[in-house]
Amino acid sequence: MLMSVTSFFPIYYYARNNRFDINIVYKPLYILTFYLFYLMVSNKQFIGEEYGGEFDVADNYGYLAMMLSVVFLLERKKAINLVMFVFNTLLVFYSMKRGAIIASLLISILFVYEVIFSRKTYSFLTKFGVVFLIIGGIILVTGFSNHLSNRFSSLDNSGRDQIYSHVFEAWAAGGWVKQVFGSGYFACIDLLNGAYAHSDWFEILYDEGLFGVFIYISLFLSYLSCGFRVKRFVPDYYMVFFTVLTCWIVKSAISGVVVGKDSFLIFATIGFILGTTDRNKLIDIKQKENEVSNTSCKTII
Repeated sequence: MLMSVTSFFPIYYYARNNRFDINIVYKPLYILTFYLFYLMVSNKQFIGEEYGGEFDVADNYGYLAMMLSVVFLLERKKAINLVMFVFNTLLVFYSMKRGAIIASLLISILFVYEVIFSRKTYSFLTKFGVVFLIIGGIILVTGFSNHLSNRFSSLDNSGRDQIYSHVFEAWAAGGWVKQVFGSGYFACIDLLNGAYAHSDWFEILYDEGLFGVFIYISLFLSYLSCGFRVKRFVPDYYMVFFTVLTCWIVKSAISGVVVGKDSFLIFATIGFILGTTDRNKLIDIKQKENEVSNTSCKTII
């Protein structure tokens, strides 16, 4: 939890003070993407050899690939980042992780919408990448249609419905004090014998009660409200900002963001975007102050 949520603060600080170079971060992320590909292929081969059904088993690395694709969208006009975005999106489908697939579809739709309907001028390579993503996605969905249909037709095969029902019933039976303030930090894990609830909302509801859910909703809405500021001062990151929030809301509903250490990329990306936004806002304020000062001087003269 500390690793994921607190990653926002140092990134925000350095971005706000113009001491964070996003391009330096990309070099290790390129390596991480190919290492992730190696891990996913190895895992599926092992599962296929040992248990069969190689493509029918979901791989949790799909969420990491989903979040990496968003990070590469920050500098999406660079050819290599566009390639990495497409590659990570395809890895998400390969992972067969339903939540990650849904989020990646929404992210891809937002990106395609921006390229087609935005007033920005995209290079031929960018438009080609979008077309490749669409065609590649169609081929991938067609090729794995049986496996995908099996994954999405059996929505209860992960046991989430039983977990959610058990957590909710335990919360409802706890009395009004526990319903409002919860049963305590990580109490849900004790309830489930060491397992997570696979949902931030049920986890927080049982641990911190309705008060915790209210705080969590307020936190999300506070970030959502920053979208207007992002659009004004860093319009290039506006679409990415909402893709990050899309990742957050989808993953929080059926997996876990606050309790997932791999979610550090969500809060780090939000920190970078908002830090850059506030830096540009300060620059804009100083420029307006200088204009007012210059105008006053000319008036006096």
